[in-house]
Amino acid sequence: MTAPPPIVPFPRAEFEARWERLQRGMVEEGLDGLLITSQTNFEYVTGYRTPAWMIRSRPMLVLLPVEEEPTAIVSLTHAVELEAEGLIDDLYAYDGFEAEATVALLSALRDRGLAGSRLGIEAGLEQRLGIPLGQFRKLKSAFPGEQLPDGSGAIWRARMIKSEAEIARLRVAGRIAGEAYARLLSRLAPGWTERHVYQEISQAVLELGGESPGYVTMTAGKDGYHRHNGWPGDRCFEAGELFWMDLGATFQGYFSDYTRCASMGPPTQAQRDAYQLSLEMLDAALSVVRSGAETGEPVAAAAAAARRAGAELRVASRIGHGVGLDITEPPSLARGAGRLEEGMVLAVEPGVLTDHGWYHLEENVVVRGEGCEFLSARMPRELPVAGLE
Repeated sequence: MTAPPPIVPFPRAEFEARWERLQRGMVEEGLDGLLITSQTNFEYVTGYRTPAWMIRSRPMLVLLPVEEEPTAIVSLTHAVELEAEGLIDDLYAYDGFEAEATVALLSALRDRGLAGSRLGIEAGLEQRLGIPLGQFRKLKSAFPGEQLPDGSGAIWRARMIKSEAEIARLRVAGRIAGEAYARLLSRLAPGWTERHVYQEISQAVLELGGESPGYVTMTAGKDGYHRHNGWPGDRCFEAGELFWMDLGATFQGYFSDYTRCASMGPPTQAQRDAYQLSLEMLDAALSVVRSGAETGEPVAAAAAAARRAGAELRVASRIGHGVGLDITEPPSLARGAGRLEEGMVLAVEPGVLTDHGWYHLEENVVVRGEGCEFLSARMPRELPVAGLE
């Protein structure tokens, strides 16, 4: 369990290919450009990463015209760093906060001939605007009628298909998560608190080369199995319970999203059987993941596996989703959500909720032509026992 080898920064050609994919999407959507305001879209276009996204007073924006290279609108401090990275040549640096950012943005729009054009914004599925409503209203005043349409279709068509360089980072993120789980489950025992588990898994992710645990939830206990999205607290795990965790470890900005569960002490036969059922559902869903498959096919395959065992697939709107710079991205593994394409990276996660455990297993895979490639460590074929992994 050693730290991963360094992966060289993305070359300029990676970003040029991204810009071209986005621009092809703009043509299909009838857009003259895109306005990018959110963190992961900004990173996708510019390659610039900073923890300063936690500071909401200084927006970071990108304009990508349909036929030209991008323009960044950032504060003076970020402009220095963006210029040093050498990827974005056209920079508008402002001195101040949200209002000054809007002034700089409007100047850039006029200079690039985009004022009053059809400028796509992050207004659709799994997108959020990264500027205050008041500043958005000022922007909208420069665009008559309905000239700020949703640009999320162009964004997701580009981002859903990962390059091999992106997949390399996702592969490392998956490996880190698997090794962190192995380290945790070899030591976990009754009496540990959720907070203790959180500290242990976070430390393991960092020691193994990850940037942060990113996303951590867990649950156990008869009264808690249906609650599995809360912040880790001071509850102690007890013998006989089923421990479950969802970990989104990150590597160079890319997420894994990978669950594991284990019995706290020797499992009951009911726990073993439920784990096997969940594994069969997961295997069935993964068996139909391939380029060209409809997004509902894994759902149908998992549901059929559940019915064969006299059980019911638990579907909270989907049994999987894309993974990348965001922990959840399109496509959704749900009926009617489209078709899978080669290069998509998915978290596949059917589950069964019982009174003795939340049996929800998840693997991360790349869609390939005739199947899928695993990016996370394969699930154990029998229910792990905490402390014996």
